[in-house]
Amino acid sequence: EAFVGELRHYQRRGLAWMQFLGRLGLGGCLADDMGLGKTATTLAHLVDGLDGIEPQWGRVVVDDRGATGRPGFYAGGDCINGGKEVVNAAHDGKRAAHAIHQYLTEGGPDA
Repeated sequence: EAFVGELRHYQRRGLAWMQFLGRLGLGGCLADDMGLGKTATTLAHLVDGLDGIEPQWGRVVVDDRGATGRPGFYAGGDCINGGKEVVNAAHDGKRAAHAIHQYLTEGGPDA
């Protein structure tokens, strides 16, 4: 599968930045204002050559902890809910943050 859509110029710049950081083994955060397309930019970045990241109907598929099919990769907020209300997105992001913390401090999801 591939990302299907056309990114705006500022989304392409954000995607290029995230890909640059990824090549360096680093992560980043898109902090654009609400409504500027962070979800599309993030989905384009996630599906660009990463096995185990499964987009489905404009959302990233995750388990109940926010983990994707790729070990150590988590998603929350608009990436998994497709742009539901902000309260749900914040809750999903917090759940993913807890799972990331567990992964980093306890050695993975099964620890």
